[in-house]
Amino acid sequence: MHKIVLLLLVLSWIFSKCTYDNEEDYYVCDTVDVNYTTVVRPLIEDNGCISCHNSTFSNGDIILDSYDNLVQHSDAVLGAIQHLPGFEPMPQGNPMMDECAINKIKAWKNDGFPEN
Repeated sequence: MHKIVLLLLVLSWIFSKCTYDNEEDYYVCDTVDVNYTTVVRPLIEDNGCISCHNSTFSNGDIILDSYDNLVQHSDAVLGAIQHLPGFEPMPQGNPMMDECAINKIKAWKNDGFPEN
């Protein structure tokens, strides 16, 4: 009987040390085959970039509502969304984009700005 109790105590101690790591630890950011139409454009729309940086209402000199404009200003956009020194942090007044979104935009640039 003591052996069973001891065994149960040891097993409960062992299982109490087992934990499920945070789901975010297993999240993989897919930066393969990132293109403007299906990945980058939705990211900049969802993060409010186009609402301020468009051809109707431009906040500053940067217009981001087209592929060509985003390519032209990609260095400034990456500096701003990463909150790098020398760039105005964007989105203005809001938290920085999540790391995966930034990595997707970097991958898009590094892959030569695929459009579709």
